[in-house]
Amino acid sequence: MSSFSRRCHGSVVSGIVAQSLAVVLAGMLLLCVETAVADESPAPPASTCIACRADVDAIRARYPAADWAALESGQVVTAEENAEAADAHAEPGASRQTEVVASGILPQRPADVWAALIDFAAWSHWMPNSAEATVRERRGDEVWLSRRIDVLWTSVRYGVVWTLAPALGLARWRLDPSVPHDIADTQGYWQLVPVDGGRATLVRYQAAIDSGRTVPRLVEETLTRRSLPGMLSGLREEVARRARR
Repeated sequence: MSSFSRRCHGSVVSGIVAQSLAVVLAGMLLLCVETAVADESPAPPASTCIACRADVDAIRARYPAADWAALESGQVVTAEENAEAADAHAEPGASRQTEVVASGILPQRPADVWAALIDFAAWSHWMPNSAEATVRERRGDEVWLSRRIDVLWTSVRYGVVWTLAPALGLARWRLDPSVPHDIADTQGYWQLVPVDGGRATLVRYQAAIDSGRTVPRLVEETLTRRSLPGMLSGLREEVARRARR
């Protein structure tokens, strides 16, 4: 091989080596940049404790021994309670109207029950009479929801605003008067309370609806007192179905 060929060959090899080193160095630099960016990313939020601030003893004390035995056997219990009973943090002077509350014990943790409860899009699969539940807006701990309920021969449309308090295990709703509504008013709550050392959940549900003039009184009665046991049974089945997946 001539000296000229050797020089050309050496130049080619040197060029290939230089290019390879440049690729390696670029890759190392990119890895360092990606690692630095990853280190600067915010840490994922800690999991929310569901019903960790619920006043378990006070709520348990509201149930006579016979009712609690029925709950432990898997029955749904309904009873009249003071309207303030749902929340130990109720504002002073809040209504003391008597209302009917349905209760049941589910053999799943509060976090599992909460996940099913606030999955609004899935309500039509388990909630009696619920034909539609569409989230319009989320802002902090509030959720704006459009609802359609089909009961008897009537479809009822309205909007509600949910206020979620996971630590209390409490989800309240009230009518959203800013959107068209076929009812005069509605309000209520779901409340989750850990029992059996947190391995099971006492679920309490109350709903009040003022049908106004456009909705028959029979529909109002069906959506409140008559629907209470079905709501608890439906939620029980939905949580159990999710646990089997």
